[in-house]
Amino acid sequence: MFNDDKKIASDNTVKNSLANFEVTVDGLDKIIMLFFPSMRNAFVERYRAQTIANIGIEAVRLANDSSITLNAIPPKAALPLIEEMSLEHEQPMYEVWAKLLVASASNFDPIQQQYAHILSNINSKQANLLKIVYNKQNSVKLEEMYDEYVSKRLYIKQYNDMHQFDTLFTHISQIPSFSFPHSIEGEAKLCHQNRFFDEEVSVMVLSGDQENMLLSLTKLGLIKYDICELIWEDPRITKYGMLLTNFGYSFIKCLETMK
Repeated sequence: MFNDDKKIASDNTVKNSLANFEVTVDGLDKIIMLFFPSMRNAFVERYRAQTIANIGIEAVRLANDSSITLNAIPPKAALPLIEEMSLEHEQPMYEVWAKLLVASASNFDPIQQQYAHILSNINSKQANLLKIVYNKQNSVKLEEMYDEYVSKRLYIKQYNDMHQFDTLFTHISQIPSFSFPHSIEGEAKLCHQNRFFDEEVSVMVLSGDQENMLLSLTKLGLIKYDICELIWEDPRITKYGMLLTNFGYSFIKCLETMK
């Protein structure tokens, strides 16, 4: 039979165990789920509450530093926002979520609900890349210029394919140019024999992580990208250029200005 002192000590042990519980030991989370499901639920709830608190504290700091007045976020937007940000597991993303929280509480716009969904689908590396492009891209309308460039380039290519013998050099000056605000260099890999010299050439290609990152951001409607440098007709890709779409630019602008 436990006396009162032992019971208090036992209760404190359980509380301290929950407070310090981290799923870092292989299989520990499965054991907790199997034998102590209520403790696992308590851990998950505590983790999500702690994440909300950490982001909230950062949001208050940002608001105070910028003298921003915070207002109540409408429930229709607040509940999905809390749900999404409570699942964040990367600490570097706390500040990004905090910026969205401040923007929503200072100047609410329904589109910010989509921004919360976007943040829940990107990681800190992707968020940092988007910010780099934003800082280099000085126009929200760059997407229209890029689309016009793609259309002209496609037209000239089709025209030259039909008249390739007499227009190879005549229309070279008509090929449109476009300056991407940011570019990514691939990784060097040895490839086939050079068609002009009897030697292997080093080809720059995107790594799997780079390609997946660009594809993911494209599917979210945040960026557009394309080859921005080719050497002659040899498929030696040295760089991929990228730009923010209008939606992507507005998304990052919301986070960076917060007003």
